Amino acid sequence: SSPIGVLKMMNRDFPMVPNIWWNIVDVRDVARAHVAAMTVPEAAGERFILSCAGIWYKEKARILADEFNPMGYSVPTSSMPSWVLTIAGWFDKEAFLAKSMVDIVRNYDGSKARKILLDGHYISVKEAIVTCGHSLIEVGSVERKEGYRQAQ
Repeated sequence: SSPIGVLKMMNRDFPMVPNIWWNIVDVRDVARAHVAAMTVPEAAGERFILSCAGIWYKEKARILADEFNPMGYSVPTSSMPSWVLTIAGWFDKEAFLAKSMVDIVRNYDGSKARKILLDGHYISVKEAIVTCGHSLIEVGSVERKEGYRQAQ
């Protein structure tokens, strides 16, 4: 649920997208789940994983590009060769950590939380990513371009 990847793509902090898998959950689902965990009797004493679905960063970038590039943003969508991330890792701590995640799929099963805490559904991955992008613009973490249109 971290917005860091979206922030870096929106600010074009890297010109290409690393081949990294990321599990997505909307922060609004996290908030709903926390409240439900305290109020739903079936949640008592249970542990929950919150994960709507996992996607590759390239898919995440494509979702952002489709939404924001027509508004004047330039979200990168080209794949970053793994060797580029390896070299970047020599100079950048985040790249060093990211290289350990390249080409690895880690799926987490959030179905128990969906069933017990979230009334049977998560906010979609696409909506979570797009809303995150809009939120980052609204709070000033990403520059508001002249062509920017707020989410409906």
